[in-house]
Amino acid sequence: MIVDFSVMGLFQTNGDTPDYLDTITYFSGKGEYFLLDGINVLYIRLLKPFYGVMGSFLMNIMTPQEALLSMNLFFYFGTVILLFLILSIHLKFRSALAALGSMWFSAGYPILKNGFSLLTDESGYFFIALTIFLAFFGFRQEKIKWFIAAGIAAGLGGLSKETGMLGLLFVVFYCLLDYKKLGIKKTFQIYFLTFIAFGLTLLPITWLIMERVNFTYLDYYNLIVRNQHASQTLKYFIGIQLGAFNLLWPLTLVGIYKILTDKKQYPLLALLSIGLPCPFWVSYEVRYFFVQFPGMIAFSLFGLEFINEKMLKKIGFAGKVTLYLLSAAPIVASLMAFYMIRGSSFWKLIPM
Repeated sequence: MIVDFSVMGLFQTNGDTPDYLDTITYFSGKGEYFLLDGINVLYIRLLKPFYGVMGSFLMNIMTPQEALLSMNLFFYFGTVILLFLILSIHLKFRSALAALGSMWFSAGYPILKNGFSLLTDESGYFFIALTIFLAFFGFRQEKIKWFIAAGIAAGLGGLSKETGMLGLLFVVFYCLLDYKKLGIKKTFQIYFLTFIAFGLTLLPITWLIMERVNFTYLDYYNLIVRNQHASQTLKYFIGIQLGAFNLLWPLTLVGIYKILTDKKQYPLLALLSIGLPCPFWVSYEVRYFFVQFPGMIAFSLFGLEFINEKMLKKIGFAGKVTLYLLSAAPIVASLMAFYMIRGSSFWKLIPM
């Protein structure tokens, strides 16, 4: 965080920043709009009112910029804590490894580039992590209340950032991968109550806003399609994936291999399902692809454990040095990329 602010400044703006500031202005009824001719764009943002509503309360003591930054700082630290708890409590990594996973998130290139920008992506990461954290309790304790809570978390995520709903994919695919243990009745019950809780949280508020501004998700879709970026190519997709997670990729692949060798662990592959929508994003950017962080970080830790157990422990001191290097390499790579290109596209570093 200190590195990010020292390089990029306190209020890091982006092309979308005025839209989000205007959302706060709209709900607070105070101040002037930043994007005077952006009414259609404002309506798109109003369909996800969480920042606008919460920011309107903070406007009593803050400027819109300060309110947006404060919320992002809350979501950032909240995500770090939730990720640590997922790794330590649910995936049973020892504290040192869970802390390492949290560091990989904190020093990830997308976080350094956009994590503290005046955008809303940080809330998407938070609600993904919160949904997974609650759902894991449901699967471990076999209590429905946790799935209802997970559905509510995903609904709040959808009211904040569209990526905030993606934690539901974890619930869906975990049930599919653990189908024999759960059975038809339990699986249906989980799906039904999770999605009912999700719908009751998201849909009434969304409907009220659509009625108020006479703007629907169909209009949203049409505007996005009309302005579709030309960067959706396989080459660019691979480059953005490498940019988002750089040296975690080899460890992740080893981790996937480790889990595939143990059928009891198959349901954990559901963590990777968060990334399934990535090829269909309208725009390929590292901040959008970073939604995959729960699976990428968890499986990278599985990979690191596997390499340590099978190889590094056998070679003594050299193995320990190698383990430390493998642990630090993704962080160093992200910091180097960030300092070299100061927030511009990672793609410039990848000749293809």
